[in-house]
Amino acid sequence: MEFKKIVKILGFFMYPILLFLWNVIITLLGFYDSFPWLDIPMHFLGGIAVGYSFFLTLNYLQERENFQNKKIYTAVFGIALVSLIAVFWEFYEFGMDYFFGLNYQLSVADTMLDFFLGILGGAFVNMILFLKGD
Repeated sequence: MEFKKIVKILGFFMYPILLFLWNVIITLLGFYDSFPWLDIPMHFLGGIAVGYSFFLTLNYLQERENFQNKKIYTAVFGIALVSLIAVFWEFYEFGMDYFFGLNYQLSVADTMLDFFLGILGGAFVNMILFLKGD
């Protein structure tokens, strides 16, 4: 794959990267301590960002590389990818709690809600893109 193609595909992931940077900023500013509910929209937005980035990548590959894929497979695989990223994100939160004494994971119920919201965000963006027909 050419360097330009790789850069273009990496550009599709600017939304999750920007959301991650926003997460770092609000953590450093202590917003999660002041506004614990902020965790809820962040996980939902994370699912949307990852799901949309995945969609953009597959759409680009389908247009440029003669890559054929059915919409239903894209939707199912997109939700699966968002689920995997949600698991990795919770590992990240656990590591931050364990190594740096932060308080990202308040309880098992909080972690399960985080999983649910991330997957729900991914399902939401996939449903919109699936119905839109792109």
